[in-house]
Amino acid sequence: MSRYSPLGLAFRRLRDERGLTQVAMAAALSVPAYWLSRLEGGREELTEAGVEDAIAYLKIDGDEADAVRTAWEASRLPVGGVA
Repeated sequence: MSRYSPLGLAFRRLRDERGLTQVAMAAALSVPAYWLSRLEGGREELTEAGVEDAIAYLKIDGDEADAVRTAWEASRLPVGGVA
């Protein structure tokens, strides 16, 4: 059973609100769909630049963008790997 990361939950919610699939979002971010699935499930980590790319792709700003950045910080894996 995977642990859904705060960032993964935020991305899933934002994708669902916009009617986007993992495949569509992954293609826009130039990553494989399986990797985005792993990211949403808390098994992969995204760089800060990747977070900013996703924010731009999802066309969010202000408080909503700040909430995604906060979720990213909360989702970062501890040193040494998976939590």
